[in-house]
Parts: sequence; C-alpha cells; structure tokens
Amino acid sequence: MAETALLEEGRRRLERAMLAGGGWGYHPAGQLFVEPTAFALIALAPRNQPPLPSSEDLIAKSVGALVSCQREGGFFGTSPQDPDPSWATAPALMALIAQGVSGQTAAAGKWLVGWKAPQDTSSAEFRETVKRMAHIDVTVRGWPWEDGDAFATVEPSSLACLALRAWDARAGAERIAEGLRYLADRACPTGGWNYGSPYFLDDEMPPIARPTAMGLLALLLCGESPDSPLIRRSFAVLSRLLEDNPSRKAHAWCSLVFAAAGDETRASEHARTAVDSNDGRGPWAGGPDVTALSLLALRATSGDAPTCLSVART
Repeated sequence: MAETALLEEGRRRLERAMLAGGGWGYHPAGQLFVEPTAFALIALAPRNQPPLPSSEDLIAKSVGALVSCQREGGFFGTSPQDPDPSWATAPALMALIAQGVSGQTAAAGKWLVGWKAPQDTSSAEFRETVKRMAHIDVTVRGWPWEDGDAFATVEPSSLACLALRAWDARAGAERIAEGLRYLADRACPTGGWNYGSPYFLDDEMPPIARPTAMGLLALLLCGESPDSPLIRRSFAVLSRLLEDNPSRKAHAWCSLVFAAAGDETRASEHARTAVDSNDGRGPWAGGPDVTALSLLALRATSGDAPTCLSVART
C-alpha cells in the first residue's frame, strides 16, 4: 500500500509539473529541456512498448514537444533552441520507444550509431600522449556530451548503449560492443567510474557514484555477466559511494542498477532515498528530472519499469 501511494504521488507531481505546451524543464515553471522531458515520458510509459502512441493529452503534447527538438540529421539538441548534436539524443530515443513512437526513432538510432568521440584517432602521437597521461585507449570510442568534444565520457556513453539496446540491439550491436569496451577501458582501477579518466599520469583518479551506477546499468542490461570481475568490483565501490550520499539522482540510478541485478531489497531502499534523501527538503523535493528518475526507480523495484531501462521479463 505504501509503495502504491508513493507511485501515485510521484505521477501526480510529474503531471502537475508539465509545461503548458507539453514537456518538462528542470524546474516546474522553467524552459523546456530534452532530458527531463525524455525521462518523464519514460517514467509515465507502460511497462512494454504500446502498439500505438498514447492519445492521452498530457502524453501526446509532451511527445510533440520532444519531437520538436529533433533535427534533420536525426539527433536532438538539449532544448528547442539548441541546433547542435548532443547526448540528449539517447534519452530522447528511449522516450520515443517507450511511448510507441516509431516515425522518428530510425533516424535517431542511426545517428547515434555513427556519433563517436574522439572523431579522429589517426595520429600516433595523440594516441601515445593520451595513453601516457590517462592510461586509456582512445581508439575505443564512446560518446561525448556535445558535438566537437575531444573525448567521450562515461554518462553519455552509458546512455547511448542503453538507447541502442532499446532501439535495435541487432543494428546497434557493433556500436554497443564498442561502448562496453569503452566502459571497461575507462573503469577506475578499484572499480566504478568517474567521468572517464581512471588515471592522471601515475595517480589513480577516484570513482563517482552516478557515473558508476550508469556504467553498471549499461553493462548489466547490455549483456555483461553479473559475475564479471569488473561488475563485482564496481558493485562494491558503488555501495561505498552511496554511504551518506545525499544525491537523489544517484540513488535513483543505483536503484535501477540493483533492480537489474535482482536485488529488490536494495533497489527499494535506494528508490525511497531518491524520493526523500533526508536532506531536509522532504519527499519529492527535486525538479521534474529528479521526480521522473525517482518514479522510475520505484517502478523498477516492483518489476514495472519500462524495458528500455530494466531487465526484459517474460
């Protein structure tokens, strides 16, 4: 009963935060952005992809608002005013799939397959310099935050792997595999991830909670064995990073990870912390993006999260 009440309250809050023209911003009365709109549409989507897009006014308006951010090449900017390619293409693609919208997904999926960073790794001097300074292999390419970035980073790379899995795991197989190699190459020596720099010269760089959770989720949902040494090390690191961590977003992503691993107890614990992290602001105190992720975490706890961000169950 308590879980049901929390879920209903999360949905109500998300619906009330929708902008007048559809979609969501980072604040209830703010500007439309792709990320909160995408995650809200995923959080409000049915468990399995519907055969047709919803005709419900709230959903239809918000899907329309999201589609307005897609550009001719198939990619999404971060907002309606942003003309440049960005990491927001991945969550937007997942949202369209979750809501049963097919017309725009092929272009977004194909564009995401082809987007890589660094763009050019042909210089042996460049490769050796990066190898010496960061101990990484730049020929294994992930995804950047924005077009023109010199290096890929963990969070957009994890989201891209998840989005391509949801779109067409076969068409995206080669790029997903490279994305998983990227995550293995960028892992911190003790396990987990930061933004993509495991070393600086000979100094080990520490992992961070949210990139660690997102990297783990990508590995788990894209087929990496839960018993792999990297996943085992990273789970141990994640547990340590969550201690006294007030970030609601971090706990929401961690809940999705534990749900994917089949640990319902810990998934529920972190979903509830995402709703109220005891930071003094009370339940559901974050912006629409935090509300959406917290709602997704609660749904994952009961095995009801949309399959683009959860284990497919028969």
